[in-house]
Amino acid sequence: MLTLPQLQRSKATPETIRYRNLLNFIEMNDLETVQFNGQRVTTPRKMKMSAPERGSEIFVGKIPRNIFEDELVPLFGRVGVITKFRLMLDFCGLNRGYAFVTYANAAYADRAVAMLDRYEIRCNRFIGVYKSIDNCRLFMGGVPVDKTKEEIYNVLKEYVDGITKVIMYPAQVLGDVNRGYIFIEFVDHKAAAMARRQLGYGFALWNKDIAIDWADPIPEVSSEIMSQVTKLYIRNLPLQYNESIIRALLRKIIDDAAITKIHQIKDYAFIHFFNRESAEFAMTMLKNTAILGEEVEVDWARPAKYSKFQRMNAPAQNFCTSVPPRMRKIVQERKLSLSRETAALRSPSGTDSPGENSSLCDGTFQLWNTEPLIDTALLSMHISD
Repeated sequence: MLTLPQLQRSKATPETIRYRNLLNFIEMNDLETVQFNGQRVTTPRKMKMSAPERGSEIFVGKIPRNIFEDELVPLFGRVGVITKFRLMLDFCGLNRGYAFVTYANAAYADRAVAMLDRYEIRCNRFIGVYKSIDNCRLFMGGVPVDKTKEEIYNVLKEYVDGITKVIMYPAQVLGDVNRGYIFIEFVDHKAAAMARRQLGYGFALWNKDIAIDWADPIPEVSSEIMSQVTKLYIRNLPLQYNESIIRALLRKIIDDAAITKIHQIKDYAFIHFFNRESAEFAMTMLKNTAILGEEVEVDWARPAKYSKFQRMNAPAQNFCTSVPPRMRKIVQERKLSLSRETAALRSPSGTDSPGENSSLCDGTFQLWNTEPLIDTALLSMHISD
């Protein structure tokens, strides 16, 4: 009779221990975890979930792949109350190197960026923490110029959900209703992403192909900076209005002495006030104001460094300035020759003398001790090789 060997328990692997620690952490802290579409969402079980405040989510990158919620949640929980933690996973069960953390308010998110960005979570492993771009607005082009805002909204709500506002600016050509494009606001980023997928390539309305893409995200400015702004941004003004007409309109609601400057461009204008109190009063009076049947938009003007012009023309922050491996020897030889020439000019006799300058000519070279990093002219000569 054939006898089978007794069942033997296998030794616990590091992966088994890791998942066991994760399960114990979830049970001890009364958390709820749901995994779908390559991400694991962890939320407090007894907390009443409400719509998160805009700007309360952060992005965490450069996470070592063997770190999970049992270590990340306590770390980010030191900053403030976490309402949702989303960790991206691969098919092997390891994380994909990044996660999203949603806090109870935007102040906690700002504090997390300030405290935990460049935090060394492992030896020589630094995580990156940034504010998540909560873009809830889509751009829609190819709209017939004879369609009104109500007609567009009634058509779009048959295909997508979560629309909160349709932004349409009046046409600058006589006889047209709109400018051929609109902006669509959604309740959250998820609803906007689903609408972009449904109204994607090849979608047609009114027997005409339309173009759908993400609108340029509105930059987030800290409340401390915005609390000091004394300038208002007014949009959707009649095209025939000029600075004199705008000043006469404002004179009916506020003293003319409180206005220091009016800068008008096409259908929008910037109103500069003498102090913050005057600007707040004018903003309150101009809210929900209609001019020639069109409601004007009033908001605080962002500082110049946050303007669209500055964002489009500013150099990329993630531009790599390191030397490619194949160019390091060329750049090193070039820097070494320049250091020798510098030492020769400093020497009174024109030759290298021992002393403080001897280290420049001893055959050793450290790239990070020099002021300029890359000789761009030399780099362009060899980059095509």
